[in-house]
Amino acid sequence: IKLGNYTGLEVKKEVAPLTDADVEGGLMEIRQRQAELVPVEGGPVLKDDVAICDEEFLVDGEPPIKHENVEIVVDGENLTVFDQPQKALAASLIGASVGQTRESDIEVPATFREAQYAGKKGKVKITIQDLKRSRLPEVTDEWAKSLDFENLAHMRDEMKKRLGMSREDAAVEAM
Repeated sequence: IKLGNYTGLEVKKEVAPLTDADVEGGLMEIRQRQAELVPVEGGPVLKDDVAICDEEFLVDGEPPIKHENVEIVVDGENLTVFDQPQKALAASLIGASVGQTRESDIEVPATFREAQYAGKKGKVKITIQDLKRSRLPEVTDEWAKSLDFENLAHMRDEMKKRLGMSREDAAVEAM
């Protein structure tokens, strides 16, 4: 193997600029981690709600499988049954109300880990028993103080410093 020129190469460190929107995005991430789930009275299921559901799986030739009080984050896309994505069923939960049932035909993959279900067809029924929604904390001095900052301005300054250090580290890593 003949090596080419590999010494004396120059590498430029490129640090991505930091904007106020980046700082606000960092604050939003903290708010989302601290969100409180609160009960929703009436109204339809919205995207990102948490539906408390009873599930029933009816697979050909097998006794029904029932799970109660299962928490499902309703994003309209990511719901799996027997390791298979059920996008249509996930989407059908949006707009539903407490007490309503959504169902879908299923086909268990032939490679499913529990042999008695592998390759069989059936149905899944999801009944919404309760509904919760995330409530984000308000961006106030009191909230910042609860997180051990002097005030909101101090929290933003610290967020800017931390994001700046993170960007600097990423630039060094990329070099």
